[in-house]
Amino acid sequence: AGSSLGLAIVYCLSIVGAFTILGVLTAAIFGANTLTDWANGAVLNLFFAVLFLLFALILLGVINVQIPSWLLTWTSKREAAGGLAGVVFMALTFTLVSFTCTFAFVGGLLVVAAQGDYLWPIIGMLCFSTAFASPFFILAMFPRLLKNLPRSGGWMEDVKIVIGLIELGAVAKFLSVADVNSSPTGTPRFITYGGFLWAFVALCVLAVVATLGFFNRSKVRRAAPARLFFAAVFTLLGARIAAGVLEVKMYQDPVWNVASAFAPPEIRDGDVTEHPEFGFALSFHGEQIGLEFDRAVSVAQKSQKLLFVDITGVNCVNCRKMERTVLVDPRVTEILATTVQAQLYVDRVPGIRDQQRAESIKESNNKLAINLLGDVTMPAYAVLTPDGKKVLSVFKSLDSSGGEDFLKFLNAGISKWEKLQKKTDVATRE
Repeated sequence: AGSSLGLAIVYCLSIVGAFTILGVLTAAIFGANTLTDWANGAVLNLFFAVLFLLFALILLGVINVQIPSWLLTWTSKREAAGGLAGVVFMALTFTLVSFTCTFAFVGGLLVVAAQGDYLWPIIGMLCFSTAFASPFFILAMFPRLLKNLPRSGGWMEDVKIVIGLIELGAVAKFLSVADVNSSPTGTPRFITYGGFLWAFVALCVLAVVATLGFFNRSKVRRAAPARLFFAAVFTLLGARIAAGVLEVKMYQDPVWNVASAFAPPEIRDGDVTEHPEFGFALSFHGEQIGLEFDRAVSVAQKSQKLLFVDITGVNCVNCRKMERTVLVDPRVTEILATTVQAQLYVDRVPGIRDQQRAESIKESNNKLAINLLGDVTMPAYAVLTPDGKKVLSVFKSLDSSGGEDFLKFLNAGISKWEKLQKKTDVATRE
């Protein structure tokens, strides 16, 4: 039993190691810093779109990926070595063979690895490979469990189809980013906000059909509880997205907030105009938001109002979540109305046809974000003095408190400004 346990551990650790090395090599080949600069570029996103389309087509059974036969032969021959060496090569052979089935799953993770550092591909591949290898460890120790596993067949094919549809959703996302960044004005041209979300509704409908087994030619148990559960989930998801697109008045639940945040920005040509004071400005819920920091500072100084700065991006999902939840909270908008607002886009400044001008503003925004906040985290918010030189309070990332933490951040900035004004008044009197 001890020998079986040891060999089972070695076998599974070999599978984990083989998959993890794939992730590490990917990160080493692609690099982190270079691809981070390209993350919002049209070329890289088109490449990712094609890659994810390939993964989707594999899962949907349209195309097949095969490992070269000579590599399988080479590893298979070394399985005969026996002992630990034989187990290691057996695991390597299994990894290579199963990679044709898992490539579409792992591929998405490797794309993420190309945009990160060494830590995330290692963690991601370790998690995937450990989960993938664990059933084989259990089976190695308890062979009788094999009889209790459901036979592969219709259910596995349906799962692959559903995941393939999810991969198609990723394709739509990458294409939308490429569309925005190839546009002369940094706004959606071909993949609009509504079109993107209707595409996801269609994918949900197809997922329901696949979950119920109608795409599978073999006989399936369409009334199985698990199938009905997942069919209901996809039905509700599709219905909620459709209701949101149709602007049906409903509670702003997390499902809609996440789905709408993944869609392209709702900014259209003409939404960004040249304001006599702000320069380029964007209208948001009736308020003019400056896109040029220096002009916004000038307005704040003239009116002696606090300056509210929003570090954001055209392709920032979390920024859209904040805009659809916290920044539309009446309590928040009431306070923001007393400030001068500026949005600093650090990936692409939308609505400006003059490319050189837009690029100049973007570079300036990145420098300002680093100087003011120390990085270019999106989203990030700051309350500044009217001259734009002193940071009174900072808030970064999402607000999971329903707006309470964001209100504390705003009030902290206002309170600090009031204290500074009192000190100034006292010094002036003395």
